[in-house]
Amino acid sequence: MNQVSKEVVYLIGINHDIQLNKDCNLSKQFLNTLENLILDFDIRFVFEEWSVDVNKIWKVKSSTIKRLVDKMKKELKNNIDHSYCDPELHERINENIKDENDLKKEHGWIGLLTPEQRMIIDCEMWKEYEKREKIWLKKIVDKIKDKNVVFICGTKHISIFNTLRGEGFDTLLTKSGYIIKVIPERFDKWYK
Repeated sequence: MNQVSKEVVYLIGINHDIQLNKDCNLSKQFLNTLENLILDFDIRFVFEEWSVDVNKIWKVKSSTIKRLVDKMKKELKNNIDHSYCDPELHERINENIKDENDLKKEHGWIGLLTPEQRMIIDCEMWKEYEKREKIWLKKIVDKIKDKNVVFICGTKHISIFNTLRGEGFDTLLTKSGYIIKVIPERFDKWYK
């Protein structure tokens, strides 16, 4: 396959709580790592699995990641941009993208799931992840050209962190001709 670009897409898997809480130790560690990555590898765009609708749901103005990028842009006069890439609620409806609650309702399951039910929901969610990941790719493809970029998403979307799924967003990017580097440090555990 022809290489689309010589630039690199750095993937970082996280626990989404990091995007909300800048004061916990894991968030501080993550934001420090991200800032160093941006500076060390001449990152020009930071994308994240997040949306404006999620900001509204959690009653925040922006994610911790967007705030860091905005701060770096202002203080360092760094030529860096940021974009949320997860589909907004209207896009999810238009693309028939379901969440876990939708799938539970379809099965008529309420409350805690049995291990068997959890496995069924997880397998069905992987199909929904694939739909979302294709939207992410569409949203970033024009912005990747001639830039090193970072894409931040839940670890469930990265193959090496989710062996049950097999293929993740990294696989989709690789099949599309991009050079991918997965940051091996894990930011998916929640430490106080």
